[in-house]
Amino acid sequence: DKRMTKQTDPKPLCYTPAKAADKLGLCEGTLRQMLYKGELPSLKVGKCWLIPAKALEAWLDNQIKEQAKGNK
Repeated sequence: DKRMTKQTDPKPLCYTPAKAADKLGLCEGTLRQMLYKGELPSLKVGKCWLIPAKALEAWLDNQIKEQAKGNK
């Protein structure tokens, strides 16, 4: 039954905080603090936080650009 198998999509639509923290190389607590402060693009479904993959990538690109501007 396909409903019972865990999906292992290599390109998920959203990440859990644990997966997003792993992708960014942060501890989950730090990432959750960023979520609570509204520093990361996210949405809350019930009690669960989800971080859209495309929004996370765009956020990271923007952070890199902002940091590069500050170093000039």
